[in-house]
Order: sequence, then structure tokens, then C-alpha cells
Amino acid sequence: MNKLFTYLLALCTATCLYGCSEELEEMTSTEESPSNIVSRSIPESFSCGTIETDPPAWYFNTPRVFNNNSIYTLNIYIHVIRSSSGVGFNKEEVAQTVITNLNGYYASAKINFYLLGSDYIDSDRYNNSTLSIYKEICKQNSHNNAIDIYVLSSGKNWNNTTGIANGIVSSACVIQSTYYTETTVPHELGHCFGLYHTHHGTAKDSEGGKAELVNGSNSATAGDYMTDTPADPCEWNIFGEYIGTGTDANGDFYNPDPKNLMSYNGYYRHKFSAEQIAKMRSIISQREEVSPTIHQKQIIGPKHFSNSGTYSLSVLNADESVRWEVTAYSENGSTKTTYTTSTLTLSSTQPTYYSIVASITSPAGTKSVTTHATCNEPSPYIGSLYWETNQGQYSITDATNYGEPSMYPETST
Repeated sequence: MNKLFTYLLALCTATCLYGCSEELEEMTSTEESPSNIVSRSIPESFSCGTIETDPPAWYFNTPRVFNNNSIYTLNIYIHVIRSSSGVGFNKEEVAQTVITNLNGYYASAKINFYLLGSDYIDSDRYNNSTLSIYKEICKQNSHNNAIDIYVLSSGKNWNNTTGIANGIVSSACVIQSTYYTETTVPHELGHCFGLYHTHHGTAKDSEGGKAELVNGSNSATAGDYMTDTPADPCEWNIFGEYIGTGTDANGDFYNPDPKNLMSYNGYYRHKFSAEQIAKMRSIISQREEVSPTIHQKQIIGPKHFSNSGTYSLSVLNADESVRWEVTAYSENGSTKTTYTTSTLTLSSTQPTYYSIVASITSPAGTKSVTTHATCNEPSPYIGSLYWETNQGQYSITDATNYGEPSMYPETST
């Protein structure tokens, strides 16, 4: 027991992260006292590969105040890269972990994520790739309307790099192996949304940038360009404690924030600063690299049903409410009904054509989405329909009947 205690004490005082490196194991508890975590497995040092080029002029013109309270929902698409023979992670498990973690870490920024889909890319070339072809990986099965997240099942040749964004302000990133379960994904998406490392320009081996002063007098144009994140020389031990002893150009000692997600403190990081949030939200709303990934709400439900069908919105955020307006056309004429429940259930025992409008109200205003549906057997009262029973398809062909149903294309049930 004495030998074990001595060993752990030595590890606590050792320095494994004197440069810029990220922890393999990251904190899942809010407790920060090293005395409570000495039994945790010992992490190794790893780093982020994102290239931090100097920001363009427009970058300094984005607001530093979080003044838009509406929730942004962004589409993400998960690509699991496996061996050519299909050996690797399960895409459903990866997707569920990533979406849950992202929604947790970005909740304070009022940014949600919607899983648009997932797929497999079976390629030894990519699964066993080096960092040098990450740009090529980011082009595989990419989407214009989603942030593409590529997870390498192997990543054995990425050495100490845990992940890389396709640029600061971009819509893709690549994650090495099991780091998709850690804070690596929210960290890389921070880069996608315009954030720099908190140690940018200040750490001894920082690529480019200008060292930030402890008193913050140059923070708007140095370091990570945020005035509310302390200067960070990126000197952490394996338990996330700051162990630097150096001073800045004025002789002031550093006091970095171990909790910031854009730091290399993999043990404690879990939050963004107010200015970081304002920067991300501004870039999401304004920059063409990211804004197309904002989720466009859809009504989810059957185009045709027998007796009853249920409808909901693809996303309904906590700050939103929905009002449904349903017009039903049948042989008895038309009726219009409104509902305020989050989901909508329609039912009928006779042929009916429905026009369904969902009006979504949020702090940003009210927007509407529309769909249509038919119920039960074809009828001249709801449009001239024909069935292709071998394919289970139907088509509305006559615009002279109720609801002008020929406006809508052929659909599958």
C-alpha cells in the first residue's frame, strides 16, 4: 500500500503536458480536487491538429455580446470510417454518443444538434491514413446542409492527434478512434464555429498568433482574440492542474482557465465563455461556411394512412411552441381545426384529404411549414387517385377537386 501511495504521489507531481497537449481521459465529474481523482487511469498526452491561420478582417467585426436568445439547431451527419472489409465502430452507437455529448456541451450556448443521418465509409486508405490526407477525408459523402463528422475506427497512424477541423470556420472535422466519446468533438466544432485555442499565440510552441498579456490589455487582438478568456501558456499536468511558473512580458504570472473547452486541459474542460458563445452564434448565423447547416424544420408523418396518422415536427426547441391548422376535405365538405399540442393525431373513417400547417413561434418570430396527407380509400371527393398495388404507391392527378391535390408530387407510403 505504501508503494502504491508513493507511486501515485509521484504521478500527481509529474509533468506530462508542458507543451500543448490534450488529455486522453477527460473529466466527467464537476469535482476538481486532485485528491478525488487519484484513482483514475493515467492519461497520455495528445493534441488537436487544427491549423490556426490568422483571422481575416471580418472576424474582428463580429459581436462580442450574446444578444440573440433564440436556439439554433444544426444538422450533423456522422461518417464512421471502417476497414475495407467492414470492421470498425457501429454507426448508431457513435451517432448517439456524439449527438448526446454535443447537445450537453453546447446547451449553455443555446445551440442544439439534429442527427441528419449516418453512414459507413469502408476504406483501409482512410481508416489507416495519416493526418496528411484529412482534407480528402472531409470530401467523402459530404453534405451542404450538415456538419460532417468523420470518425476513424482505427486512426492508428494519427499518432498524438485526437482530431482536426477542416479549418477555423468550416463544416467538417475528423476524429481519431474512441476520442468521439470525449470532449474532442465539441472542441473541434468550436473551431468550425470560429474559435481558436485559448493558448493560441501564448504557448511556447504556438503556431502563429501573438502572446496575450495577463492583464488582458491586448486580448482583443492577441491570444484567442477573446477578452473574457485568460491568457493561457498551455502548461497542465496529467490531472489538469496548471503547473506553469512563467510570466508574461510584463512579469505577471498566468492564471489560465482549466474549464474552457478550447483549452488543452482534457481533464476539466466543459464550457465556453460568453464571448466565445457570441462569436460562434454570430458565425453560425452569418457565414456561408456554416449557416447552411441550420436545420430547416419539417413535418414528420405519413403521406397516406388508414384510420389514423400522427404528425410531429423534426425539431421543437424548448423556446418554441407550435400551432397546428388542419383543413380536412371529404364528401361532407371541408372543416378547419386548430391544435396546440406538440404532436398531432388525425383520424377518419372515410376518404379524406388533409392540408396540415404547423406555425412555430420562437423569440425570433413565427415561421410555418406545410404538408398534406390522404386517409383511407381513393375517392373523387378528395381528388382522382390511382393505386399501384405492387409498389404500394399512389398519385394525386386531378386539380379540380378539393384542396388542389395535384400540386403535390407522387409519394410513397
